[in-house]
Amino acid sequence: MITTDGVNRRANLTRIVREVLSKMPTARTYALGTDAERTLTALLAAVFERRKIQGRAATDEPIAQKEFIEFITALHRAGINILQARPTDPKPLPALWTNPLTGQSLGAPKGLAERSLLQQRDPDLLQWFDRLEKSPYQTVAEYRERGSVGCALQSLE
Repeated sequence: MITTDGVNRRANLTRIVREVLSKMPTARTYALGTDAERTLTALLAAVFERRKIQGRAATDEPIAQKEFIEFITALHRAGINILQARPTDPKPLPALWTNPLTGQSLGAPKGLAERSLLQQRDPDLLQWFDRLEKSPYQTVAEYRERGSVGCALQSLE
C-alpha cells in the first residue's frame, strides 16, 4: 500500500535528483525519461539509507548530494550514459602505469618492445611521453593553455 508519506518522500527525492543533475555541467537532463528518473531516485534513496545505517547525520560531510554526484560520476566512468562530454572539454590526462608491488610509476618506456606494448594498450600515454621528451616546456604550456581556455568557456555558459 502506498502512503502519502511515501509519495511525498519519493517526490522530494526526485526533486533532489533534478537539482543535483542541474548543477552538473554535463548532465543529460533533457534525455532523462521517467524510468531513468525513477532509477536515479531509487539510487539517491539508497545513498540516504546507507548514511542512515552508518549513523551519519544529514549535515555530516560529505553531504548526501555530494556523495550522489560522486556516484553519478563513477557510473559515467563505467560507461553509463548520464553525463556527456562536451567538445570543448579538455581531454583528461592519461594515468601513469604503476608497479603493482611498490605503487611507483613505471616512467617512460625503455626500448622498442615496451613502446610497442604501450602503443597497443595506451597510445595517449605514449604520445604524452613522446611530446614531453621532444619539447617538455611547449607541451606543458599547451596543456595549461587548453585548460585555461576550457575554464574560460565554462564561465561564459
